[in-house]
Amino acid sequence: MLILQPDASGDGYAKPVAVADGGTCPYTGHVSYTFAKSGNSTVDDLITAAMDQAIAYYNCYTNITKAEVVEYDSTVKTADGNSNGTIRFGTDTTYMVLPTAMHEISHTVGIGTANKWRSFVAIPDGGTSGPWTGVNGIAQRIALLPDDWQKYPVPDADTQHFWPYGLNYASEYKTEADLLGHCAMVMALRKDMGM
Repeated sequence: MLILQPDASGDGYAKPVAVADGGTCPYTGHVSYTFAKSGNSTVDDLITAAMDQAIAYYNCYTNITKAEVVEYDSTVKTADGNSNGTIRFGTDTTYMVLPTAMHEISHTVGIGTANKWRSFVAIPDGGTSGPWTGVNGIAQRIALLPDDWQKYPVPDADTQHFWPYGLNYASEYKTEADLLGHCAMVMALRKDMGM
């Protein structure tokens, strides 16, 4: 696992740094879930594995508390998460993976679902997305991608998602640093929204 190391300024915004397994978690989150199993062992095993891994990352790399209720729902094509704590995985098993589980957890804790979310997204008239304007989200993005200023000067968002590190698609997960960047960004965006 990678552990977030504080940067020299002490502001809490740092780029993930690799440490040996067994290192001390920088945070103690309290995210848990219950899962009403579908009876299909393949589906149940995939969802359980994805959620167990996602919960482990959220509990080590965030200070968030949330009780999730996870279910398989054949009317859902991919997956979705609701601010009431419900995560539904649908029929497409390619979404029963770690990055999707982390993405859906983010929705349950306010990402794209909090009342204040839209007030931090500067969407131009006629547009569908724009820059995130919160100072914490911007500072964390800079810490995570200091050399990629031209491509991502600030986080971008729409009415439900953010990027980079939103893990909107499983393909956005390349290394463990992407998962840690996701956790760091979720905490920063929540801080901007007063959560």
